[in-house]
Amino acid sequence: MSKFAGWEDFDPKAALAKLGHASASVARPKVRKYRNAPTFVLSNLRLCEADAGPLPLGASLFASRKEAERFVELVLEQRDGKISGLTVQPRYALHVLGANHVMHVIGEYRSDFAYVRGGRVVVEDVKSPASKTPIYEWKVKHLRAEYGIEVVEI
Repeated sequence: MSKFAGWEDFDPKAALAKLGHASASVARPKVRKYRNAPTFVLSNLRLCEADAGPLPLGASLFASRKEAERFVELVLEQRDGKISGLTVQPRYALHVLGANHVMHVIGEYRSDFAYVRGGRVVVEDVKSPASKTPIYEWKVKHLRAEYGIEVVEI
């Protein structure tokens, strides 16, 4: 027997409602950081809002509608043979040379897409003005300095 017997059926919202607390009765919708609308891309390349229900089988989830639309464009380009090797959210470790010439991983940059066009690797990030944070800009500069990769912003 637990030393906190009797608390199994405790409902914190009901307790707050009894006390007349405002948050018990008002359900606020979650506001997303950049006001984006998460979007599914179905296997037939149709888009649907993420709040439309559970993730359908074979669907991919993207953080915004703009990012999902860009994914569809890239899939179609890959089908036409214009690009190859499309990857979603590839990761790049960011390193710094420390004492005694030891490399340290100090973070990672995760882009939205990477692919090969005309023999060159292209790294893309779908950005809105609000999502161009100082840390994002620093990571892009670090990626360019370490790997020689230019990030294309869409």
